[in-house]
Amino acid sequence: MVLELSGRKEIIFDAAVALFAQKGYENVSMRTVAQNSGIRVSSIYNHFASKGEILEAIYQYFIDHMFDSSLTVEELRRSGHETTLTSIMQAANWSFRSLPPKMFQRMNGINRLIYTRMLHDLRANQVFREHLLKRHKKRRKEVFEYARALGLIASEADIDELAELLVFVRLMITIVGLARTFAGERFNAQDDPLGQLMMKLLEGTLRPTAAAGGGAPAEEAEAPPGRPGPVF
Repeated sequence: MVLELSGRKEIIFDAAVALFAQKGYENVSMRTVAQNSGIRVSSIYNHFASKGEILEAIYQYFIDHMFDSSLTVEELRRSGHETTLTSIMQAANWSFRSLPPKMFQRMNGINRLIYTRMLHDLRANQVFREHLLKRHKKRRKEVFEYARALGLIASEADIDELAELLVFVRLMITIVGLARTFAGERFNAQDDPLGQLMMKLLEGTLRPTAAAGGGAPAEEAEAPPGRPGPVF
């Protein structure tokens, strides 16, 4: 069931995400969450039974919304003849940056929390393996297979290897981004060599031709995608 956030529950949730990501889950008490929420400790328990329940809600929220910023295969199908190389690349290169500001902060914080906890928290490890790796790869494969059916990807391209490679590059980008963030540096994947590599991998695999049925001309197909790359 999708977590519904509103009112005090949303305030508590956002305060917990920020605190857990910045200070570490074990270093944050319910009292600290209450202080940062501007809500009494006793009132928090009307919305979350425990700190552990808040953490589980955070993980579930990430699972429910991790692809909110990208196009699905169904959305691409509904676009019909308007499907272009750019839209295919947007679908494959999902990014939190294109989310509304509040949600961007939320998902960015949860992403950081998962990566910093995945080696000692079984649930974080599960979210990482099942969603950031396996589900992510499955989503990329679906998009690339659809693109190949439209003639946008070379028929000889190994879709499974391409999807796996891009997931790996995305993983490396995230790790580099986290390291730079912890060092107090600003990080933008578009300006990072790994981020540029990801886009070159896509561009080198996709055909520089329009989609069947009268899509965009070749010169548009060769243009960089309209959506920013992943920013962490």
